[in-house]
Amino acid sequence: ITVALDNDLLVRALVERREAMKRIELHVEPGTSLDTLTLAKLGAEVERSRGMFGRLMAKLSPGIPELFGRIAELEAKIKGWAQIEYPVSNVFVSFETEDAQRRVLSALNLGSVAIKRNNTGALKHEKYIFRRGRSDELVLDVSEPDEPSTIRWADLNVTFKDKMKPLATTTICTIISIALIALLIQIVHGINPVWGAIAIAIANSVFPEVAKFLTSFERHSSEGVKQTSLYFKIAVFRWINTAIIITIITPFTRTLDGPEDEGLIPSIYAILFAELVTTNAIQLVDGGGQFQRHFLAPRAATQDLMNLSMAGQQWELAERYTNVTKIMFLALWYSSIYPGA
Repeated sequence: ITVALDNDLLVRALVERREAMKRIELHVEPGTSLDTLTLAKLGAEVERSRGMFGRLMAKLSPGIPELFGRIAELEAKIKGWAQIEYPVSNVFVSFETEDAQRRVLSALNLGSVAIKRNNTGALKHEKYIFRRGRSDELVLDVSEPDEPSTIRWADLNVTFKDKMKPLATTTICTIISIALIALLIQIVHGINPVWGAIAIAIANSVFPEVAKFLTSFERHSSEGVKQTSLYFKIAVFRWINTAIIITIITPFTRTLDGPEDEGLIPSIYAILFAELVTTNAIQLVDGGGQFQRHFLAPRAATQDLMNLSMAGQQWELAERYTNVTKIMFLALWYSSIYPGA
């Protein structure tokens, strides 16, 4: 049995402190003590040796002084939050067999209306009532949870209001991104349709990184919900960017033909070719990974930092799915006038 408390602030502070400590370990020699006095001395030495360029880079990439200052701030907050009593928010029960889990869910699982009204009569037997025989009898909200590895413990107790605020903001940012890219594609496509197709392919390759950055500000209780949000942003952007924008900016009289290959069909061919070639070529070349493995890794200060530089490129399941769906959407969108797709 795992009992989770409503202490998201404390959990996030502990996670951030651990991440800061791990980043400091990458900047010091192996075996260096990480106690407060040693870190304070190292931070002072680094800060004293910095020039103007070093201070500027510290704003972009925090070094030991900045990380140590953040750790000191977090430790003060952790000491305060650790003194507060937190109510229980979730209880996770593990079963040895799936049959036992199914029997418990079948006996205790109720509808949302019965749970909100605390309708104890909806249970199959009175022995399933929590605190039976007391004045504060309760109906438990029992459901099958996500896999333990997918639960985001720092955002486990996020409320609907706190979830919707950043979600609405990131959705608006996605819509603005689509509008700006549509304007850029219209300009480039007006110069040359082939360049417009290349611009579409490049935008489709770059936007997933923007979507990941936006999604990092959202608060989701599980990785599955986070991936769904990420998939929605990338899919909508790629579908509109790949197929719909060209339909909008192409005059109706050029739907089937146009002067100097400016019609819709040549544009579809250019987009389809660019998407099939450009995206796969970028993934195969893996410029960022090559730079890490052949430039950063040999110059790493520690073994751990070199190992991180040699790691493979991270990828998201949502991004891989949209690579497939955008081609399918493009082919189906223009299937009536371009059966070759």
